[in-house]
Amino acid sequence: EVTRARRPLVSKKRFRRVIKEIFAKRQALSSSLRDTRSIIGQVDTILSCIMAFVIVIGMLVLFQVDVVVFLLPLSSFFLAGAFIFGNLTKNIFEGMVFLFNTHPYDIGDRVWVNTGKEELNMFVMEINILFTVFRQWAGHITFISNAQLATYTIQNVNRAESNWEELKFQIDGNTEDEVLRELEAGVRAFLESSTADWHPNFVLAIDSIENANKMKLILWASPRDNWQDGGLRFNRRNKLVLGVRGVLSRLGITYTLPIQHVSLETSHNVRETMEATGPDTTRVSPSLQVLKNYL
Repeated sequence: EVTRARRPLVSKKRFRRVIKEIFAKRQALSSSLRDTRSIIGQVDTILSCIMAFVIVIGMLVLFQVDVVVFLLPLSSFFLAGAFIFGNLTKNIFEGMVFLFNTHPYDIGDRVWVNTGKEELNMFVMEINILFTVFRQWAGHITFISNAQLATYTIQNVNRAESNWEELKFQIDGNTEDEVLRELEAGVRAFLESSTADWHPNFVLAIDSIENANKMKLILWASPRDNWQDGGLRFNRRNKLVLGVRGVLSRLGITYTLPIQHVSLETSHNVRETMEATGPDTTRVSPSLQVLKNYL
């Protein structure tokens, strides 16, 4: 380890992880450039076909050829083509606007796609002019058209500098203010001792109080990395949970359910049954016997 005063420790494990991240980003950038060239080539082919058609019409007009007579036999072909390829043309245009204007992601980015019914956590694998290939966290490969993606809400995790981590927990509602201040100091000390994973700034707030005996707290902590690497994120979050639990245990902060008052009442029929049995307890069920001993 390389140690310097008032600076985080840089271990070999962390150094190797950073090198792997740089290599993965270079590969993702290379794939993005390759797909971008492919998309630009497809767009160039489409525009070249349109330009060739316009040039042909212009040449016919230049040589004083009746364009209407020339295009009239082709009208049925254009009509059939519009019926068959109309939706395809619309999707191509919407895909071009989505990729070149909106451009919400690149290859290798982790994105959250909100379809309205569910939120999908996926990696971008391939970008095409008509569709995008995603890989879900479980390894499933998903194809979604760009025209459909344009109607969804997309959150790009990789482009975020950092994502605040939220941790909710509850303590006894009668916890004193001094103990809460010690809890805040303990959380600050933990984050300052884990500067390789966390920034020292955090927010510890009281969310609500329920039934006058339960106090709900929320902790927001700022990690040094975003949520692009899911495994690293949950490993970092586990350390935060264990650190907060250690602070709570050291300060003796707990939460227990309040005492519940239970009232036992015996019905008139049960009392008559027990009196009728007398000293003979062989005919009495265990539950009635317990009530008889209690009374």
